[in-house]
Amino acid sequence: MARVRRKFVDFIVSQVNAIAEDAIRRIVKHYAVEKDALGKTPEERVAWRQAMCKLVFDDLKAWLHAQLPKYLASPY
Repeated sequence: MARVRRKFVDFIVSQVNAIAEDAIRRIVKHYAVEKDALGKTPEERVAWRQAMCKLVFDDLKAWLHAQLPKYLASPY
């Protein structure tokens, strides 16, 4: 995840872009889930991650799929 985040950060530095900023805000949510998992037992962390990370990733995936048509030229 850090590698993906780094690419968006590099993109923002080179071009201020609202889409990249939004992507980073969504990725940061993943880190917040991990931070909230600290101090839990291993079993609690697994359950927490399965519940919360799924929400974060599902949101990110839907958002990315919505962004793709805006930036990919249609071959038709």
